[in-house]
Amino acid sequence: MRFHQSPQLCLAHLPSQDDWLSLPGYDVSSLNPGILHIGMGAFHRAHQCTFFERLANSGETACGVFGVSLQSARVHEALERQDHLYSLTTLDGVEPVQVMGCIRRSVGPDQLDQALAFFDSAELKLVTLTVTEKAYGDPDTDMARFLIEGLRRRASVDLSLVVASCDNLVGNGNRLRDLVLESLADEPVVRHWVETNVRFPNSMVDSITPRVTDDRLHKVGLRLGVVDEVPVQREPFVQWVLESCELSLDLASVGVEIVPDVAPYETLKLRILNASHSLMAYAGPLLGHATVHDAVSDHLLAPVVERFMHEMASQLELPATIDVDAYIQTTLARFSNPGVQHQLLQIAEDGSSKLRERVVPALSSESDSPLLCLPIVFWIEFVRRRKEEGHAVIDAHAEALDGEPGAMVKFLGIGDDRQVTYWIEELQKNGIEAFLGECIV
Repeated sequence: MRFHQSPQLCLAHLPSQDDWLSLPGYDVSSLNPGILHIGMGAFHRAHQCTFFERLANSGETACGVFGVSLQSARVHEALERQDHLYSLTTLDGVEPVQVMGCIRRSVGPDQLDQALAFFDSAELKLVTLTVTEKAYGDPDTDMARFLIEGLRRRASVDLSLVVASCDNLVGNGNRLRDLVLESLADEPVVRHWVETNVRFPNSMVDSITPRVTDDRLHKVGLRLGVVDEVPVQREPFVQWVLESCELSLDLASVGVEIVPDVAPYETLKLRILNASHSLMAYAGPLLGHATVHDAVSDHLLAPVVERFMHEMASQLELPATIDVDAYIQTTLARFSNPGVQHQLLQIAEDGSSKLRERVVPALSSESDSPLLCLPIVFWIEFVRRRKEEGHAVIDAHAEALDGEPGAMVKFLGIGDDRQVTYWIEELQKNGIEAFLGECIV
């Protein structure tokens, strides 16, 4: 049977389980929504749903997901056609493709009333979010308006709730709580209820989830024998660290790390993994590389990345229980996985926001190491060349980014631009290969 003639993935056309394909080990129709998730992108379906799927397979029946798409109905509509089933491929060539069944309902931006009505229900145990970093700075975003209206409804029925941000921000729960309370400044009764009855735990989530290419879409269809419009893929490594709070769902039993303080974990990830990702995202294309694997395999760039990680780590105050050297080696091994074709241009998007989170705080430390500013140096040159060559720079502030070092450093909020300016001049004068050689001398 040819791929384009295959039926669509759904309950009526479930493929047969074998060594290369794993099906839900529970009755999908018996799984009840108990989790509302805002932002049904690939990361949520590859990451948090991994843990919710484990819960369902363990016998929990209240861990179904009600997914909310605020921007586009594409994923929602595709999932509806597939009885909300989709496939997850783990990029190691070993684990079977997994058909996921934990999402049980979804709505697009024109059906939000249905999702808001779920806030009235005692069946709702947990709200999670994966939106964008920039959504946390504006009380007038779709996410903020939707969540606040949902909390108003929750207050009217006086049912406590846990709302867990899963976005890549330091103190993401604290920021979300502040955003909500600020938005409710003129509604003191609801605001007080939220302060008393809603928990916003901080969390840290980690798993590399490259976008699904047309080639991968085709291969998944061949493997399944049915068409999956919205497959997802991720690396084998998956981690979710959540600040301890009262939850009726036993997330710890399926691998979520429940800890008193998430800060050391999120700082480690932001400064080591995410900052190194940014370094490669901007240096890699200057060397002609397209993926993280290609970049970390470069004989000049790889030692710079590793030295950068160790320099970043030396600035961190972490509990003795965290083995930083082991974390660095694990991260380098993850980057080196040839099955994870993580596109550098994808990581490069929204650099102005990401660098403020990942790199800028390290520049205010006591260290005078020039290595710490490398992601910003390469970002400036990346933006300059993209604009010079007529390519789009995907960034919410793209129009303000002109490739002029002083202006771009100031835009990031860095007070002293001397070190960055010196290194960008060296890079532009000597070329990237000589520049990298100078970095590892």
